[in-house]
Amino acid sequence: MRRLWIYRDRFGLSELYVADLDAIEGRPPQDRLVSSLAAFGALWLDGGVSSASRACEALTLGAAHVIVGLETLRSWDALAEICSVLDGVASIIVIDLARVGTGEGIDVRLIAGVRDAAPHTVLLAGGGVRGIDDLARLRDAGCDGALVATALHDGRIGVHEIAAACRHGSVSR
Repeated sequence: MRRLWIYRDRFGLSELYVADLDAIEGRPPQDRLVSSLAAFGALWLDGGVSSASRACEALTLGAAHVIVGLETLRSWDALAEICSVLDGVASIIVIDLARVGTGEGIDVRLIAGVRDAAPHTVLLAGGGVRGIDDLARLRDAGCDGALVATALHDGRIGVHEIAAACRHGSVSR
């Protein structure tokens, strides 16, 4: 937990994306841990939501944003029901799982395709971000924000790069 506060203090981050892998894989969710992480700031929770009731539970845990991963959905009807209780869909997150943590770079064509399909929705992307140049490429492809973990953790993106990118409009916090 201490490391999260370091990221917040060092990079000025106010939002946190959390994937509860246990819940996503059908095991009991980590609700107590998720609740404690909500104290960090605006929590984006990818918690294996596959029903409207679980979406409501995610909000009760303190999630500011409920992520519905297509891999956990039982049907498109379930997605429609979830969206109805959450007042619709405000954002789309595209994560290329094959690239997460690899530093391979981002799939700009994929991001541009999603942007074309959903031009008026907030679009976030993650998976394979190597450095600040990838964030600029995401912006140029129409992405509104990025999920970055490994590049922050291993130092390929640092405090000064984040600050400069924010000043130049390459990223938003």
